[in-house]
Amino acid sequence: MADRFGYQLIIRIGSVLLTASLIAASFATQLWQLYLSQGLLFGIGCGMIFLPTLSLPSQYFTTKRGVATGITAAGTGVGGLILSPITNALIQAIGFRWALRITAIITFVVVNIGTFFLKTRIVPRGGGGKLFDTEVLRDKRFYTLTVLVVFWSMGVMLPFFYLPTYAATAGLTTAQAATIVSVTNAFSAIGRVVNGYVADRLGRVNLLAVGTVIAGLSVLVIWLPAGSSFGVLIAFGIVFGFFSGGVIGLVPVVTSMIFGAERLASILGMVYLGWAVGTMTGNQVAGKIIDSVGRDGAHSFYGIIVLAGVSVFLGGMCGFVLRRMMTKKWRLII
Repeated sequence: MADRFGYQLIIRIGSVLLTASLIAASFATQLWQLYLSQGLLFGIGCGMIFLPTLSLPSQYFTTKRGVATGITAAGTGVGGLILSPITNALIQAIGFRWALRITAIITFVVVNIGTFFLKTRIVPRGGGGKLFDTEVLRDKRFYTLTVLVVFWSMGVMLPFFYLPTYAATAGLTTAQAATIVSVTNAFSAIGRVVNGYVADRLGRVNLLAVGTVIAGLSVLVIWLPAGSSFGVLIAFGIVFGFFSGGVIGLVPVVTSMIFGAERLASILGMVYLGWAVGTMTGNQVAGKIIDSVGRDGAHSFYGIIVLAGVSVFLGGMCGFVLRRMMTKKWRLII
């Protein structure tokens, strides 16, 4: 839609939906209302803001496309670090309902101010044409990249969701658990920029594949045997956050390498459908695992840890398959 009707229009509509979802959630009294507001409406609004924003740097940058997109992607991590303590303070001061409403206003104002500074180099093609770019469905690289995103998303959010509960179950304090998550988020933001910078020099597909594999291995090699060691869990947060964060900025860059910047937003939206599939699948399976074994010590999370590590690792292996598909001759930088 952004490629057809313009990035600014779609982002502004997304900001309205995002604001409405938070306000609607503040009045929710039943679970199904949260599914509709925080689940459906919030998700659509986020997608309408996130995908065009990540796609835009590719219209302006070629040799430094990785670092440019990485800086853009890092905004989500920095925003989370800033907004999280503000929201927590609001909840403590005025309750969660008014905290949601104030957060909605902040989101609407900030997004729309940022939208004024967006300018596309590629003219929107208007209302004509197909809503979905069906040409990519004949390209095997599209499916390989989408499967990579599916596997990656199945596991990448599980540490963020379960590390606080894991830490508490393992005997760590609430402050230590919060520190682990904060460190992971911080290095995720750093990793998006640094991985993008390195990718511009050593190859975007190379970093996508290698970084995803390292992120998956860090789950299995560092988190799995960590037990109740605060230091080891901090080390895991640094390594996992750094390399998993790089994937967020590199997927749009690799997509633009394959299909070009002219239709990037549309194709990236189709690739990121895999993100929705992977996230829902991973969370459902993880929930079933923890419900079946309970929360009796750190060992009860081993199934979730293995699921996260193996899923992300398989995503990285898809990256190596994609690398091989993009060149028939040996090339170091891709």
